[in-house]
Amino acid sequence: MRRRAKATALLASLGLAALVVPGLVGLAPATPGPPSPLVLVVHTHRNEGYDPAACLGADRFAPGPADVVRAGRLLTEELRAQGVPAWHDEAFGTDSAPGAYARVRPRLRVLLRAHPDVGLVLDLHRDDLDHARATAVARGYPAARLLLVVGSRPRSPGFDWRRNLELAVAFADRLRVRAPGLDRGIWVKPGDYAQDLGPPSALLEVGGRGSCPAEVARSLVLVARLVSELLSGQRAAARAASPSRP
Repeated sequence: MRRRAKATALLASLGLAALVVPGLVGLAPATPGPPSPLVLVVHTHRNEGYDPAACLGADRFAPGPADVVRAGRLLTEELRAQGVPAWHDEAFGTDSAPGAYARVRPRLRVLLRAHPDVGLVLDLHRDDLDHARATAVARGYPAARLLLVVGSRPRSPGFDWRRNLELAVAFADRLRVRAPGLDRGIWVKPGDYAQDLGPPSALLEVGGRGSCPAEVARSLVLVARLVSELLSGQRAAARAASPSRP
């Protein structure tokens, strides 16, 4: 209850209490059982920001995260409110110059060694899109569109990148059901994107350079709900597959 109250207070401070997409608030936390794996939230391109001038109407008075680091902070709080353990490394990453993914690999290895219970790595970005292309209306409210990027050329020998593709497909399928129009699809690209260092990983583009921060925050609430649902489903499947105790 304290976590939910904290998240509610955070959203209220952002002016989002009455603006989040209807039907996305009040989802029950993950079902009781073994602890969910830790979700690690990072930003390879930590210099990416959003455009407050793009906010119109009520959203003009509902400030949201102005950059991806603060977006990660909000996502982490909402994940925890859903009962999902989450760790946000706000110092992670560099600028978007070439070679950024190679530069973050050593730090990511350190983080994964320090947190062996990490079960999912979320690398948050924002795309290079103007407001019109980065925004869709979901259940009557504008929100930032979402794109998943999967690297198909891992550096680690023997790593099966299709594991990350399966994760992306599962997320996108749920997104299309919960908020039609927000999904920008899955982009499979010839690269590694530091997605081959251990646990399942997802590179998530949230909106674009022209996105209104309040729209970004609205979509992040949805992302947290979907991640919670996915992890809850995985835990239920694991319990069903394990031998029953006498």
